[in-house]
Amino acid sequence: IAAVWIALAVSLAHGQTETIESVQVQGLVRMTNEAFAHAFGIRAGDPFDPARVKTAYKRLWELGIFDDITVEVETGPQGGKVLIVKVKERPSLVSVTYQDNKVLTRTTIEEGLKEKKIVLDIGKPLNLKAVADAEAELRVMLGQKGFLDPVVGHKIETPTQSTVSITFKINPGGKTKIKKITFVGNKVYKSKVLMKQLQLTEPYHWWKFWSQKALYHPAKWDLDSSHIRDLYLNGGYLDIDLRPPVVELNVVKPAEPKKGKAPPPPPAPVPPKDPATMTAKQRLKADKAQMAAEQAALKSAPTATRWAYLTVPVVEGAQYKLGTMSVAGSTVFTEKEVLADVFLKPGWVVNSSLLDLGVKRMQRRYEDKGYAYATVRREIDRRPEEPIADVRFIVNEDKPYYVGRIEFSGNTATQDKVLRREFRLNEVALFSRSSLDLSVGKINQLGYFEVKPENVTIQPVEGTNKVQI
Repeated sequence: IAAVWIALAVSLAHGQTETIESVQVQGLVRMTNEAFAHAFGIRAGDPFDPARVKTAYKRLWELGIFDDITVEVETGPQGGKVLIVKVKERPSLVSVTYQDNKVLTRTTIEEGLKEKKIVLDIGKPLNLKAVADAEAELRVMLGQKGFLDPVVGHKIETPTQSTVSITFKINPGGKTKIKKITFVGNKVYKSKVLMKQLQLTEPYHWWKFWSQKALYHPAKWDLDSSHIRDLYLNGGYLDIDLRPPVVELNVVKPAEPKKGKAPPPPPAPVPPKDPATMTAKQRLKADKAQMAAEQAALKSAPTATRWAYLTVPVVEGAQYKLGTMSVAGSTVFTEKEVLADVFLKPGWVVNSSLLDLGVKRMQRRYEDKGYAYATVRREIDRRPEEPIADVRFIVNEDKPYYVGRIEFSGNTATQDKVLRREFRLNEVALFSRSSLDLSVGKINQLGYFEVKPENVTIQPVEGTNKVQI
């Protein structure tokens, strides 16, 4: 291909302006000549432009349906240029199979891949990146079930020259269960109190053999340990450092069979055959037999139990008390009015949840005055030597908005005027978040509808100070 581009560059350097005599394409299987001509964009009679040919080449490659593309330039019988485009189409995917396992069903796998937007489309060209992404997601899904050391792979078969099928091989391995959780460095709160903050995690208890909380997964622990961090932050310990746990694994192998009892015989191996002498139907039958033997061996093989011992280092730091509170950026309300939404006073222990609640109340105060897009954030300045924390609330007011249009979608039970009658927020009126929430509650009380908060959209009308609800 490099030689082709050198030839094109030489032609361009000499200022050649020949006409394209014909465009020939070789190697098409599924794609029609008409579709290729439309995608290539260069036809007989067009001026020969090497830069344009290069652009057309890139455009073909970006379609993602070819494994190889070669463009050759020859002189035609009439003295013009003949473009010979040789392509090799990517095979299309005809089937996706997931090896049977005791952890993930096909429905669970497909829903998980769909949620992560990993697409393996039947009938479309094979995407190897999607295959690799699917493998990685399968490992994550198994890890969330407590199987941290799975073996996941794939096998690509070619039933025909232009089609492929994929089989994902899944061996979950043994579960990793939490045997013990130990906190070190905690003095303010006892380990028993910290353990009670965990909602998704707990050590294994034989009387709770069905519980999923004893299954260890790092992502689940990170999510659950945030409750312990919140406990400290709400107690004024702003420098809390809950470090990642040190995990010690202990693998317990299955018990040996009792004397006198022979272990079950392994499944009969599939006799090998020469693939060159087999038909496609025979190869498919042999692959199925091989997979069945592998699954039988997997089910008959005892799995080891992996016990995880978690040691969680805790650095508590000092307990901070509230110093000063100030407001920046507020012109609609006075500082006193804004700070009235915070249920804390100077000298009290800093409580992170109460500060967050104050931020929400401040933002609602502005939204009820028409400032639909006002934002409030808080910053904390520590004075560790005392230790005291000063809190500053920074307001971005934006501008007041009025209600433009109120529209309803999904209403098939009654007329819109019945819904408007329940609204406590009228068109042209100043926007108010509380009035909008009250109106939604009134509509839900009719008993005909269910309007969830996420179903209510507020969009600004460009170039105006109005919003559409």
